[in-house]
Amino acid sequence: MSGSDLVLFDGSPAVPAPLSLRRRRCPFNSVHSVIVVGPPGAVELQIRPALLDAFGGGMSLEYHSRQPMPGAETHPTSGCEVLDGATCYHDGNGLGSGNEFERWLRARDGQAIVDELVRRHQGTTWTLDGLDDEDPDVPLVLDVPPGTSPQLPAGEVPPWA
Repeated sequence: MSGSDLVLFDGSPAVPAPLSLRRRRCPFNSVHSVIVVGPPGAVELQIRPALLDAFGGGMSLEYHSRQPMPGAETHPTSGCEVLDGATCYHDGNGLGSGNEFERWLRARDGQAIVDELVRRHQGTTWTLDGLDDEDPDVPLVLDVPPGTSPQLPAGEVPPWA
């Protein structure tokens, strides 16, 4: 699949309100995006056609939040294209080859791609508000390795840090 002949999917997949769906192509067809946007932010599937068959798969999942969110950049970016020029707290990761999105893309199953982006949008914690309000003396641990306690006594550093 090259950028010039890539068909993201056939038809017009539906998204539930208040979400909206956008598609975007970067210059020279280097990156294609499928984006589900809602009031708190957006989930974007980036597809790099020239890298789809390379190690790593050529796809990434990007989150664009209007407010600070767990795991996202702590310094906002102004003028985010995905959020129509708004301030953005960004987070993203490569998906690797053989992921579900790649299978759906090759099958031109646009509704499956969009449904998964909607599911991820609805399942995302978009703000830091309320995450650490239980006990201000206990540090918040977002990633807890197996076999460890998610709560540490005040002042202690986790052994995996």
